Amino acid sequence: HFRRQLAPQDILHTFAGVRPLCDDESDNPSVITRDYTLSLAAEAKQAPLLSVFGGKLTTYRKLAESAMAQLAPYFPNMAGAWTKAAPLPGAENMSTPEALAEALVAKVKGIDLNLAQRWASLYGSRAWHMLGEARCVSELGEQFSQDLYAQEVDYLRQQEWATRLDDILWRRTKLGLAFTPEQAARVQHYLSTTKVKEHAA
Repeated sequence: HFRRQLAPQDILHTFAGVRPLCDDESDNPSVITRDYTLSLAAEAKQAPLLSVFGGKLTTYRKLAESAMAQLAPYFPNMAGAWTKAAPLPGAENMSTPEALAEALVAKVKGIDLNLAQRWASLYGSRAWHMLGEARCVSELGEQFSQDLYAQEVDYLRQQEWATRLDDILWRRTKLGLAFTPEQAARVQHYLSTTKVKEHAA
């Protein structure tokens, strides 16, 4: 189907996703439920222990509400469910990614539209928090590549629990796809020689 056949050396990156499944004694793994199972252990006058088995990211809110419903009898002052209409982080005060990218370009002198689009897509309205007081590209700190500055690295460390090079280049941004070994080494050196206050929200 391809004009040129792909070879192993064309592969830039691979990953494997692993999902735990609850054993329902099925002979065929493909038919095992992808749903979650909640198990509540609560002895008299003991704190309850709720274990969650299985589940998938796309139903996280449903799972969380089911878990809280199981725990509600032990917390009489617990508030009701509230997440159904709550925006996800980065969707607060957000119109469209395109409009946000244009606003970022207008506000931060010297950044190009491609970078602003990546920020808008990755962080949504939290891109403003990531930028802090920076109003021009020279205020974003060390530049590691065309698309990565120290300001973003610090934000990922402070707000998204990034501690290692792989966290920055692969788990949070996928910039590793375009990074050279030299650029990656510069980010690693920065991580090793600087400290940031961790206050993830």
